Amino acid sequence: MRYKVLSGLAVGLLATVGLATPANAISATSSDVYVVHGIPGLVVDVYVDDALLLEDFTFGPEGVAGPLDLEARDYKIQVFAAGDDPATATPAIDVPAAGVPANQSVSLVAQYDAAGTPILGVYVNDISTTAPGQGRLTVRHAAEAGPVAIVAGGTIAFDNVENGDEGKVDLAVGALTAGVAGPGTTSPIIIPTSGTAAD
Repeated sequence: MRYKVLSGLAVGLLATVGLATPANAISATSSDVYVVHGIPGLVVDVYVDDALLLEDFTFGPEGVAGPLDLEARDYKIQVFAAGDDPATATPAIDVPAAGVPANQSVSLVAQYDAAGTPILGVYVNDISTTAPGQGRLTVRHAAEAGPVAIVAGGTIAFDNVENGDEGKVDLAVGALTAGVAGPGTTSPIIIPTSGTAAD
């Protein structure tokens, strides 16, 4: 349980900090879509509209694919354990109609809900321009855990982030230490597991 909770929180941070500039496919009829593997300990195959999209997709820094240029509409998305036959196997995640909006950058995240059930989280990425000298920190809560505080530079950047929600803040560019703690607290840091806020 502890590994699941900590890993899920970590990938939420990893996935969003690692997002690059959009692929310029965003339009009135399409969006840029990132697919994020946020469930530790499971290598998966991802099917979209019954076609294999991602094979042997792994958790961690490599578990971010995209951006994909997708038409704005509903998509059938299923996630199976790697190598499973979709004709006979039961998917770990089965979403009959995941809506992709138009004119957005979107992250589809295979994650846990607060009760530990694998689900597909859909998040719209804020790619609006920041002020000169600032960058944006975005953290999504994708773990089997209750609300948390995000600590940045020794203070709470945003608090009481629930499972399935996000926090974001624009901060001055430069060296930053950040971590995840219990709601309303800056200590103890539970992510990273060292207990010391990470650069």
